[in-house]
Amino acid sequence: MTAPSGNRRWTLSNWPVRIKVFAIVVVPLTLACVLGGARIYTGMTAEEPDADTLRDVVVVGVAILLTLVVVTLVARSLIRPLHILRDSALTVAREDLARELEEVRSSGKPLAVQPIPPQTTEEIGQVAQAVSELHEQAVALAGQQARLQLQVTDMFETLSRRTRALIDEQQGLVDELQREEPDPARRADLRRVDHLAARMRRNAANLLVLAGARIPREQDDPVPLTVLVRAAAAEVEDTERVTVGLPGTMVAGRVAGDLMHLLAELLDNALRYSPPQSQVRVSAVHTNNGGLVIEISDVGSGMSESDLRVTNTRLRAGGEVNPYTARHMGFFVVGRLAALHGFVVRLRSTVAGKPEAGVTAGVYVPAKWLVGDGPAGN
Repeated sequence: MTAPSGNRRWTLSNWPVRIKVFAIVVVPLTLACVLGGARIYTGMTAEEPDADTLRDVVVVGVAILLTLVVVTLVARSLIRPLHILRDSALTVAREDLARELEEVRSSGKPLAVQPIPPQTTEEIGQVAQAVSELHEQAVALAGQQARLQLQVTDMFETLSRRTRALIDEQQGLVDELQREEPDPARRADLRRVDHLAARMRRNAANLLVLAGARIPREQDDPVPLTVLVRAAAAEVEDTERVTVGLPGTMVAGRVAGDLMHLLAELLDNALRYSPPQSQVRVSAVHTNNGGLVIEISDVGSGMSESDLRVTNTRLRAGGEVNPYTARHMGFFVVGRLAALHGFVVRLRSTVAGKPEAGVTAGVYVPAKWLVGDGPAGN
């Protein structure tokens, strides 16, 4: 960080290069010119200058002119490469490096880096070479990090798919046992096991979302919004605390699975952070542009205004991986699924001006994903 100009100590190391060049070259040259000029003046003002004096005057004059030319060329050879090096280094730091790092992270492929000028063998060229090597190392490290992240992502995806396959097999077995079990009490126990398996399946799906993979969905036909919300509630704990009041809107099958997953994460968060005896209400209303806003309201401990701003910012980021992802996996999944289909998710206080009165999550579904209205569901 640069110190304030008022406190800067004007030592020799702080002088600009052009002033140093002036002090090293121009000042001695000026002294030489003064002495040479004095010799010329003395020779020319003599009453009868001889041939030697005239010759000395000419030699001194030519020497001064040659010295001026040489000094100018030397000064330019020092200052110009330094300016080129400065401009090139600033371009790398402010523009090229950020763009190249983003390109390497997105593709995971090595990227060739152009050396910065001046490409010479003297000290200034060696400094430029050192900056180029730092540039290359930064891009290479970013490439290694990107490849490692891709490998970890592949492991997450493989683990998630295997887990989902085992859970699907388990749910099929539980369904078969339910059909064959005559005892109502044991059937109730099996339903609880099936519900737990559904929650495990959602967590496995979260790993797929974290890995950036698409979750396979088999639904093609439109799904009633009420059925979709009920399916989301079936994948969370305390599903009996969820109350529903929705229009008979149909949701396109292409996004129904991801919307259900998104709502399940929001329901899970609302149920987890609200009193166990309270209700979580799901409602929806159509907007003027034909879209739909689904609201999930709880009466839990709520969130402060600053926490709401931070969380909404992360939701707008579309599921960007950051140090908070592990602790807020649900919001990460919500943000990524919303960005995938153009949903908009925002959190607000359930009662305006009373953060302690709970949180309401609003999900805007664009009109292109809605099919039509039917009878309202409860």
